[in-house]
Amino acid sequence: MKESESKRIVLVAGAKGGIGRSVVACNLAVAFARKRPTALLDLDWLSGGSQASYLDLDPSRDWGECLESPSMLPSCMIEHASKVKLLAAPPPGFPPPRPRQLAKLIGEISRHFSFLVIDTSYPFIDERMEVLIDFASPVLLVVTPDITTLQSTKVFLESARRLNYPQDRFQIVFNRAGITEDLDASDLSGSLERPIIGQIPHHPSVVTSLNRGLPIVHHLPNSSIAGAFLNLAAKAAANPSSPVAQVLAQILSKPEEKKIDSEKKEKKESENPVRTIEAKMDEASSVTALAVSQSVALSAEQAIARKAIHGELIEELKRLDIHIPKFTTPEEHQNLRNQIAEVVAHILDEMEGINLRSRAERTKLVADITDEAIGYGPLERFLADPLVTEIMVNGPDSIYVEQKGKITLTNQSFTNEAQLRVVIDRIVAPLGRRVDESSPMCDA
Repeated sequence: MKESESKRIVLVAGAKGGIGRSVVACNLAVAFARKRPTALLDLDWLSGGSQASYLDLDPSRDWGECLESPSMLPSCMIEHASKVKLLAAPPPGFPPPRPRQLAKLIGEISRHFSFLVIDTSYPFIDERMEVLIDFASPVLLVVTPDITTLQSTKVFLESARRLNYPQDRFQIVFNRAGITEDLDASDLSGSLERPIIGQIPHHPSVVTSLNRGLPIVHHLPNSSIAGAFLNLAAKAAANPSSPVAQVLAQILSKPEEKKIDSEKKEKKESENPVRTIEAKMDEASSVTALAVSQSVALSAEQAIARKAIHGELIEELKRLDIHIPKFTTPEEHQNLRNQIAEVVAHILDEMEGINLRSRAERTKLVADITDEAIGYGPLERFLADPLVTEIMVNGPDSIYVEQKGKITLTNQSFTNEAQLRVVIDRIVAPLGRRVDESSPMCDA
């Protein structure tokens, strides 16, 4: 198979156990395998996995053996009669893979298959789940009609939103539909604020198929429940292709170090108060120098979106009665920043026609708009770069930086002149100075 061929990585997840997630993943893989080369990756390292049992296979090897040597992948997979190739989970107690190992494994599998279905037992988002979600297009969240599953799924989606994942990446699969009349598809969709991509009816043949190791789509292809799985597969396959090469490159470009959890990171950031440019630059020596070399100019579409979001943000802040004071303590500043970032993320979720499939793009856009609302806008990244010794602004689209004595025009810009004036005021007001027609220049 050509490596340039589009790939689909479908992550099947659930916010709690016992909801039929593995059954959905198995039958989805069998459905895909009818038309395209398909792999099924059992990532249940907590309990040793179940896909080998569901497919009535006895694999001699598992993914634990090819984490360090992805080239061993072909010898570690086993083929089912449906043509699905399974990469089974190691026995219980096997150490969970490191994020980089996981990324390399997924990248290697994607080289050989058009479709990859990943069955994961993780009910929350940690650094490994982040890798899986970054690769996936889409993430299928399996839910059943009960309150505990609904509540757990809402928490999962909220966690994803806070991590700046596009909400349209998460699609809901209603499993065991019809088992009760208390909660129907419209109830689940309304509560989760996400569309239901597929409904799998409650069916007595499911237990039999599990006990006998006979996937329903393969064993009972003409049944109503098999039809539901095939319909789900068709809708999942209609999603954009997975950005495998891009995500793999991003993950492997990061230094392999212990990840700082979000609470520690937020605490560290909250210790950096709003100061003058010189003070912030003096403290920048502890920050990694990534700003200039990795800064990416906004596309025309994103620039238009940023202006539209700015307008919505102003109205939303008025509605929520959120005020941006000129002077704040470090703690107040961080709390306000978090508030505004949440509002921006919510606006972004509600807006249509913005193509931000990448979490990195979305995170950057939210950060840029938040910086402009409460900080120094596009100057923030240069203030955090120890290699930048001076910043010069000569208009909304003319931002220069000095590095090692060399002055360079950057590809960053302010949304408009009004936003530039706001940032200028934030810089010079604490110094008792101003910039206007009578004093058009200021060295702050």
